[in-house]
Amino acid sequence: MVRVAVVYESMFGNTRAIAEAVCEGLRVSDPELQVAVVQASEATPDEMEDVDLLVVGAPTHLGRMPSRLSRKQFTQASGVRELLDALPTAPPGRKAAAFDTDFGMPLSGSAARPISRRLRRHGYTILAKPTGFIVEKSKGPLRADELERARTWGAGLIQR
Repeated sequence: MVRVAVVYESMFGNTRAIAEAVCEGLRVSDPELQVAVVQASEATPDEMEDVDLLVVGAPTHLGRMPSRLSRKQFTQASGVRELLDALPTAPPGRKAAAFDTDFGMPLSGSAARPISRRLRRHGYTILAKPTGFIVEKSKGPLRADELERARTWGAGLIQR
């Protein structure tokens, strides 16, 4: 049985909603998958050792991945960055993908690209180009079609 973890960091619930939609897409594409959605602050590197596909997402903060400083106002001490720093090297054949939420503007930056680079450095094979899902304002809401786009993206990961 293929095990999948969709790990996310979310401040206002938008990235969590995308993570859940990605999970739905994965399940629809293959009902036999064992899929878990996990908040990054509650995930441990040990839990990721038996995962065949690791999907990681975070909001874009100040043009990049959230940091302790950028999430300070949310009293969240840890997130995706800290989890990725603690991940051991993946055994051969482990796959991963990265997504973020952002404003969809050319200069808004990306959390997904550095997430993808860190996953690759830990030995994961990256299945898809880092993907951004658009929020209309910093607190949301998500753009109207983004949840469906996330479901489709999730389903496509298994087909790769």
